[in-house]
Amino acid sequence: MLQPIKYETVKLSTLDYEITIQKDRFANEKISLNIKNADFKDCIFDYDDLSNSNIEQCSFISCIFNHVDLSRSNIINTAFINCQFNDIKLVGTNLFNSVIKKTKFINCNLSYINIVDTKLDDANISNSELNFGTFNNCKLSKLILKDNDLKESEIINTSLNNIDMSSNNIEKIKATLDSLTGVIISDLQASSLITMFGIKVK
Repeated sequence: MLQPIKYETVKLSTLDYEITIQKDRFANEKISLNIKNADFKDCIFDYDDLSNSNIEQCSFISCIFNHVDLSRSNIINTAFINCQFNDIKLVGTNLFNSVIKKTKFINCNLSYINIVDTKLDDANISNSELNFGTFNNCKLSKLILKDNDLKESEIINTSLNNIDMSSNNIEKIKATLDSLTGVIISDLQASSLITMFGIKVK
């Protein structure tokens, strides 16, 4: 019989560079992180305010984020693998040259997020706000986008081929034609996308 993971509650303020953190819980802290080359595994972040953080060359494996604020942060060369984000904020956050694999974002606020040169593989973003966000030069594979608000978001050099967007709000979305090739959309969405390219239907 599998035994439940026993978490030790520690303070984020005690973290330093080039460390490995495993099976720890971080709760109700307000701190702007400045970490590099840190590895987190089987950790839980609960109700933490980590806005304006700098996270570089880190890995998060099988971690859970509940009600965490990472707004206006810079996340660079970092991997999130088999993680879950529940009701978190990434408003105005820069996510550069990173990997998101087998990770779920549920009921999250990712408005104005800037995702650049990042791979999203077998990830799930559902019931979340992505309005005014940007996907620039990203690689998407088996990405699930369901019931999200992508109003006035921008897709640049990022293929949506075989991505089902039919349940999302894509009002005033900005995208190049090559990015939209192969995307799955509803009839109603098709009529709004046509107008984006200046095409008029009688």
